[in-house]
Amino acid sequence: MKKLIFVFVLCLFMIGGFTNCRKTGSEHLSIPQLEKDLAVFNKNSYWVYLNESTTKLDCTYVNNDPRFYSYTAQDGSSVTDNIVVPFEGNYFFDEYLSGSFLGILLDAPIVHLNGIAAYAPNIVERFDSLCVNNNKFLNVYRTHYSSLTAHYDSVILDTYMVPHLGIIKLTKKTLGTDTTLSIVRWKVSQ
Repeated sequence: MKKLIFVFVLCLFMIGGFTNCRKTGSEHLSIPQLEKDLAVFNKNSYWVYLNESTTKLDCTYVNNDPRFYSYTAQDGSSVTDNIVVPFEGNYFFDEYLSGSFLGILLDAPIVHLNGIAAYAPNIVERFDSLCVNNNKFLNVYRTHYSSLTAHYDSVILDTYMVPHLGIIKLTKKTLGTDTTLSIVRWKVSQ
C-alpha cells in the first residue's frame, strides 16, 4: 500500500512538474539601439555620394517615414520587431532591420542581387575618426561582407557607417571592377 501511495504521489509530482515547466510569455526579438542609430532615418533625409570611379555624384533619400511593425510567431513563442526604411535613388533602396537576424539589410543596385548585409557580427572595426572628402567623422564602424555570385565572381563589400549619419563610404571589389562611393553632402533626421 505504501508503494502504491508513493507511486501515486510521484506521478502527481511529475505531472505537476511538467505542467509548471511550460514557458510563460514569449521571447521578444528587438532591434539593438546601435543598429537603429546607424540605419533608421526619417522622411526628407538625404545623402549625396561621389562615385570615385566615374567621378559622378548621385543622391539617395528617404521619401516616406520608416514603418515600424512587430510580427508574432504563429505559436506565440516570439515577437519580432521590424523596421523598413524606404530609401530611394540610384545607390540604395529599401532597408530592412529585424530583431530576428540582428542586422541591417540594405538593397543596393551597386551590389546587384546580394544587397548590403551590415550585420552586427560583421562589424570588424571601429575607428575613433575617419576623413572622407575633407570631412572628419567620429565613431566610425566598418562592416565587411563577402560572397560569390552565380558566375563564381567574388564580391567584397566594406561599409563605413556613423551613428546618426548613416553610410559615409562603401567600397565594392569584384574581379575586374572596383567601386568606391564616398559621402559629399547630407541632411539627416532621426
